[in-house]
Amino acid sequence: MAKRRRKKLDLESLASVFGDLHVPSLSLAPPQLHGHAYRFMIVLPLLSQTGEAVFTELHLQRLHRLLDHRFGGVLASSSIAHPTWYGSYLPKANGDPVKDYHCVMYVYTQQTDAADRFFQNLKTILKTAGFQEQDEILIERAPVWLVEAAPGDS
Repeated sequence: MAKRRRKKLDLESLASVFGDLHVPSLSLAPPQLHGHAYRFMIVLPLLSQTGEAVFTELHLQRLHRLLDHRFGGVLASSSIAHPTWYGSYLPKANGDPVKDYHCVMYVYTQQTDAADRFFQNLKTILKTAGFQEQDEILIERAPVWLVEAAPGDS
């Protein structure tokens, strides 16, 4: 039986390039999240349709560390017991749908071209970083307004 090689998630190239990408309000004391931002959603496959691992908890931990460092934080669905999201797509119009199980991550950034370039490079890395090469990794960007607390709230 052939043994699958464990692939390293090579994120070092993204660790320091592209400048400061934090939402500006995070630099306030105390840090806050409000104002204009981009919200990037990453849909990362954890299990293939046949139940084989694509990205593991170790992959997710390394990705979380990078996103925490570069953006000040990340929101993600839990993958502890079982992936909480699943999705399907139809690769051929007359074929059967392919179903994968996912972790969904949200990252808030400055509204800059550098943030776009960061996630374009991240997508390229993620397509080949898991145990199974992916034809596509979904990363969505949306401009958002993060609501500020009412005056006097603490």
